[in-house]
Amino acid sequence: MINYVNFINEEFNKKNKDFIKEMSDHFTISIEYELVADMDLDEEPYPETNKEVNRALGFVRDQVLLDMSRGKIGYRFDDTYKLPKKKLEENEEKMFAENDTSKMRKKPLMKLHQKYVTWTWVDYFIDNLISLIDIDDEDVTDKRINKAWETDVDDYIATLVLKNTQMQLYTQNMGFLIDKLKKYMPNFYKKYNSTFKYELEGDPDKKRILEFSNKTYLGSLNECFEQVDDFYEEFERQDFWKMDMKRTALHVNVGVNEANAEWNPLKGLMLMSDINRDKKTPFVFTDIMWRLIIDLLKVF
Repeated sequence: MINYVNFINEEFNKKNKDFIKEMSDHFTISIEYELVADMDLDEEPYPETNKEVNRALGFVRDQVLLDMSRGKIGYRFDDTYKLPKKKLEENEEKMFAENDTSKMRKKPLMKLHQKYVTWTWVDYFIDNLISLIDIDDEDVTDKRINKAWETDVDDYIATLVLKNTQMQLYTQNMGFLIDKLKKYMPNFYKKYNSTFKYELEGDPDKKRILEFSNKTYLGSLNECFEQVDDFYEEFERQDFWKMDMKRTALHVNVGVNEANAEWNPLKGLMLMSDINRDKKTPFVFTDIMWRLIIDLLKVF
């Protein structure tokens, strides 16, 4: 596997590289890693002990909240259901500002939380749905959760809980995969695990794909270079985790620290190297030329 240093050397000359290093603190970076586990699916155990089951249910809860923060519905996104925790907390503040709740009983107060879609309600409702899960019977779980709830948002949350329970508890074992990341890339895991969020790619019948990415943006390009170098330092010395050029990759999202900035020198330099090439495929698009077409369409 060619490491990140080779990428820099292939795509940028020394003048460009020096310029980028000088601009390091102007950028924010988010890196998304996707890895394929090189194993037979029969090797993956189902969560069995209370500890393993609770861990899997914790992943269900985390993924539901992550999906809600994105407004994710299946493979699409809907701003109507985009409900990050900050928005839910703002709804709660609005509820208390607009209503005198000092003498309200618990049941009508929770109804008010439900109406405003507050963090208190969502937190409670997700826990209630998770309590309905039968860890040994997927059909029983489906009957308990897959029904009409009182509001559209409640229906949306129930759908997410059901989908992620099916993935995290009944068909895949993300805890097992994370433990494999810890085993085969221990230094990288120890250094960055607390900063990552983990997700599963939906391909349960063919292979196991673990995706992990930064919870928040890295504050500079130099932090990005350090993390990617740390990744390849161990990735290239193990044989459990692979990259499938058709399904997996490293995705790097570049932003800028200045709120009103309208420029992006790094992307500009990359695009200058990516277009008007009739003899050589840009290094960054090796074996994935279809991504070049999509990126150019975004620009024009």
